[in-house]
Amino acid sequence: CHILLMTLMIFPVLTPTAEARTYDSLQLALESPETAKALKLNGTLIEGIERIAELKDLEVLQLRNCGLKALPENLSSLKKLRLLILSGNQLKSLPEGLGQLQSLEYIYLENNRFEKLPAGISELPSLKAIYLSGNQIADVPEALAGMPSLQLVTLGGNPIAKDRVLRNRTNRILA
Repeated sequence: CHILLMTLMIFPVLTPTAEARTYDSLQLALESPETAKALKLNGTLIEGIERIAELKDLEVLQLRNCGLKALPENLSSLKKLRLLILSGNQLKSLPEGLGQLQSLEYIYLENNRFEKLPAGISELPSLKAIYLSGNQIADVPEALAGMPSLQLVTLGGNPIAKDRVLRNRTNRILA
């Protein structure tokens, strides 16, 4: 089983409960935080981004192409988050508490400004896929090899040396 190095836009299917809702407005989601399971703010300028942390039951957070340069530290309080999409922003780092998102399975970080693997990524026990294409990452950290759930890493469009190969315990190629 090889880890692919191309960019795929495959989004996992989440099965929400009957009362669960998807919102495209932070303000509307904050009016009913107990029903907010998905928040999709793609392509919008977000005011009060730190208030997203009030949505404690959030499972999906999409902030694609929002011009973000940083994320608030309190995002680590979203303990039920399974899918995080931050593609197309100007991020160079992620909040230090990212490793506390124990339910996070998929993280999309393509087309940002990362020069190295974001801190905390290797601490995510449920992480199945990380999309890092289109950044400035020059090396694949060995910490990825020890992640038992990790199945997919995309690194296309990064200045990684072609002879750099890292294998994990099950002999999957990471780069």
